[in-house]
Amino acid sequence: MSDLCNPGTAMDRRQVTKLMVMVSGGMALAPFAGATAAGAAEGFKDGAEELLAFMKLQSRADTGYTNYANVGTVYAAVPGRAPLALYGYEGLLRFYTRVLGPNHYEVTFIEAGTYLDLATGNRMDSFKNPLTGVSNAVDHIVEGPMSWQWTVENLKVKTPFPILQRRVEWQHLAGESWLYFDNILTGEVPGLPAALVTHVGSTAQLRDRSRNRVDNTVLIDSSINPWAPWLKMGDAPGRLSTAVIGRKLGSLAEAPDRLMKYIAASHPKVLEGIEAWKPAR
Repeated sequence: MSDLCNPGTAMDRRQVTKLMVMVSGGMALAPFAGATAAGAAEGFKDGAEELLAFMKLQSRADTGYTNYANVGTVYAAVPGRAPLALYGYEGLLRFYTRVLGPNHYEVTFIEAGTYLDLATGNRMDSFKNPLTGVSNAVDHIVEGPMSWQWTVENLKVKTPFPILQRRVEWQHLAGESWLYFDNILTGEVPGLPAALVTHVGSTAQLRDRSRNRVDNTVLIDSSINPWAPWLKMGDAPGRLSTAVIGRKLGSLAEAPDRLMKYIAASHPKVLEGIEAWKPAR
């Protein structure tokens, strides 16, 4: 359990995800046609081809918007105790991709969502924390905008935190391409999250050079974060562990109606163009 509560340990959730894939019947790596020896491990002939695939699967390789509808569960990970499911999550994640030049992209994201009662599935206004016995007003999530730049040279996220590194790996299994990328904490900096993000989509669409994006990409996001301030946990040991799954939408019209109504009423600028986005807090 201590591994769950400490993002700096050697516990590698990426390997757990891979194991689940292989046990469920995944096949051996199937490299892209024309891969050279230098790129065979990832199935790409060079870094430019890998970057293009990365952009198409995660968001898009041309200028425009990408939207994900996500659901998940937030757990308390406390030393010496089994993980405890606290509440659910429903949210909209939006990306705006801008092509800056050859093999150079900027991606800006913004996210808004609600925390849900696990028993009813409804949005919570207050939450009785089972770890403290105290009822707290719920601070629903709104984050961003924040921008990254992706290049051939590193495929690493550009953040204000130099201790974050980006590790990227691929598998091509039974007609689907799996992209794993995670944040690695290289220093002891309390309060920063550790995250593993997996995108899964059609290998055929990824190979299709006429396409700028892979449709219906599945997003799997597993992260470990400090206690949310609104839970009022103070210096209590432990972390929040969040498991989220989502799908890349064809358009915002495919997002859940309940979620869209909430965002339109509470955070309307999230649904507007990037020009209307500004720091959420």
